[in-house]
Amino acid sequence: TKTGKCHIEDDMQPLYERLLEADGIILGTPVYFWNMSGQAKVLLDRTHCLRYPRFRLENKVGGIVVVAGRRGLANAAMSIQACFTSNHMVVADYVAGLGSEKGAVRKDKFAMKEAEEMGKQMVALIKQGFKFPEGYDWATYTHIKEEYGLSSSPFGD
Repeated sequence: TKTGKCHIEDDMQPLYERLLEADGIILGTPVYFWNMSGQAKVLLDRTHCLRYPRFRLENKVGGIVVVAGRRGLANAAMSIQACFTSNHMVVADYVAGLGSEKGAVRKDKFAMKEAEEMGKQMVALIKQGFKFPEGYDWATYTHIKEEYGLSSSPFGD
């Protein structure tokens, strides 16, 4: 992954291109066992290569949509937000919908309006053109290791 290219050749390759071309990314997931679905987690895990050689998702706007029967909405949203934030993305508000079966969330009028407003917010953020300061397009732990010769582990590398 240090080269920025995933060594797994599969259906993810076209998704990498689309993620890199996008100004904004909305990740939606049902909530299973108090967190995002396994498929959503695998997708986020597979974006790890886009952090090399520099953050390539940096300055994109991220939107989050989570749907649950009742519990785990905040956990799932926070996990996705952590991924977006660690990639130096700008995170818009998140949408939390309730629904226990396929399509049921459409009856959650609040969540549907929230999704519409989040979309408008994302467009506004994209138009605003937020940018991280120059020189901060990589992880601070990498900078500290290279600049000061320190390991992120107290036990060495």
